[in-house]
Amino acid sequence: MIDLLLSAATLASNAACSADEGFRARDLKFLGELFSNWIEHSFSGGIVSLHNNQVRRFLISLEVDGYLRRVSESTSQSYRLTRLGVLELASRLSADKHSIDPARFLFCYQIVRLYGEVVMNMVRREGKSFPESLRLELEGLLDHHSMLRREITMVSKATDSYRQRAEKGKRVAVLARALISQGLYGKNLYAEIERDYPYNLSATKPLSQVLAGLPSGLAEREITNGALSRAEYLWHPLGHIMQAYLKTLLGILERN
Repeated sequence: MIDLLLSAATLASNAACSADEGFRARDLKFLGELFSNWIEHSFSGGIVSLHNNQVRRFLISLEVDGYLRRVSESTSQSYRLTRLGVLELASRLSADKHSIDPARFLFCYQIVRLYGEVVMNMVRREGKSFPESLRLELEGLLDHHSMLRREITMVSKATDSYRQRAEKGKRVAVLARALISQGLYGKNLYAEIERDYPYNLSATKPLSQVLAGLPSGLAEREITNGALSRAEYLWHPLGHIMQAYLKTLLGILERN
């Protein structure tokens, strides 16, 4: 998350400064700490206090990768992002993620929404010195509407997935108890449940294969009490959280 804060702070600092003056490390540190204040509950210690060495190492890494250049060599060094640097940091903020993290997404979304047009105006001022192909790529990265729609799609799928897993978990528990009451145990019990719910415990291994690796008493507990517990106290609550987040995102979409 620190890298994300510094990436956002660098993009914002670069957009706010003039091409001749550039931005300084202290500008970056100030914005990074300010941004952390907005999402302080995402950090174990609350608001982040950035150290000068952290900021310096971040700037050096950007410079080494060709994303940053020095504008001034005075005691108060100043910097500007290169064209590739602007693209790289925009990508860090807007690129698709494989996990759902509301605080991270909403932070990135509002940064792109707030500073995206400022960055594009900077690009337009550069005119032909900023190639058309890079400009179009940057426009795509800074399209907050697309960012929001992608997040809505991912959260909608997660909501459905949790709902389905909760429903199946409850049905597995009911079925397992009924079969046990009929005197079915061990492999025969697992095979019967697997016929209707082959991947209830794992998305990659069949139910019987997972249960075979557990002691019989623990295996039976996993498909009775365990299945019900996961449905009621894991998947159902997570589904509600995703549903509330989805409702929030759809509300943002309506306002935009």
